[in-house]
Amino acid sequence: MENTPDRFKPYTRDDPGWTTYEIIKIILVSIFLVPLRLIVATLAFTWYWCVVKMGAIGHEDFVNKPLSSWRRNFFISVGGPMARVLMFFLGFYTVKQTGSNSLKDEKGQANIIISNHTSYLDIFMMMVVSDTLPGFVAKRDVTKIPFIGFKSLVWGCLYVDNRTKQDSKKINDESPGSPNLTSLITRRGKEIGMPPIVCFPEGTTTNGKYIIQFRTGAFVGGHSVKIVFIKYPYKYFSPTWESIDGIVHMLRILTQFRNYCEITWLPVYHPSEEEKNNPKLYAENVRKLMAEKLNVPLVDSTFSDKLEYHQSIGTVSYTHLTLPTKRI
Repeated sequence: MENTPDRFKPYTRDDPGWTTYEIIKIILVSIFLVPLRLIVATLAFTWYWCVVKMGAIGHEDFVNKPLSSWRRNFFISVGGPMARVLMFFLGFYTVKQTGSNSLKDEKGQANIIISNHTSYLDIFMMMVVSDTLPGFVAKRDVTKIPFIGFKSLVWGCLYVDNRTKQDSKKINDESPGSPNLTSLITRRGKEIGMPPIVCFPEGTTTNGKYIIQFRTGAFVGGHSVKIVFIKYPYKYFSPTWESIDGIVHMLRILTQFRNYCEITWLPVYHPSEEEKNNPKLYAENVRKLMAEKLNVPLVDSTFSDKLEYHQSIGTVSYTHLTLPTKRI
């Protein structure tokens, strides 16, 4: 991949490949371990969905009305353990965590969490390591996914409306899928009684070896933010999900004896007055800080570049890699 343009590098993979050991391991694990993992994961999801449904009885407005303290504590008490069980049976037996996950310091409290984004697994990892049960910025279509949709409402998620601008005009400005997502994030930043919101300002997943351009929505309100890094060290297969089919990715996760994750928390970041008045400056300063602490380079790449990269490569069947079929 030496000739790959820099803007495409955040979406490439460099897994070692199909070694004899890996082939034998996949066969054995598929026979003896994968069925158990799938059964436990299904039971955990189903149990959690039933518990959430019961705990939500009588509460209608999850968007604008904070959960009562007992409901909030109840969802936190079952959400974290459910995520931990799920991750354990996906091979993440331990999660290494450094730094304090507290959203408070002597200057105040943050209700917005800023994270790099490398996989759909990031959501469950944040549930594992957070003291509270955070919400996430997600596509509106998530609300239609069985078992996941209702849970996302309980978590206090905010939704990106991926409809056309013409369709979006028909939506109430205060609905969770409205085009006014930035204002909803800004409001969540100051509503400490509502669940903290996790924002992935890169706007897409990468291989974690670069920090791409940030979107400014999470920084417009000028609120303090809590910064976290998620890394997935690996030897045989990378858990990052940037240019590989989702089903193939999950199967390869399931067929690893063990997967690894490292979470690093930074202190609450309080913006200067200049940053409060300039969201682009605020976002760029946080981006530079994250790149410095992660010891990875900054790349001027966006989601559009990722789409272009995906169009430039073909998928070779039955491999864990998305390999180029033509030179880029």
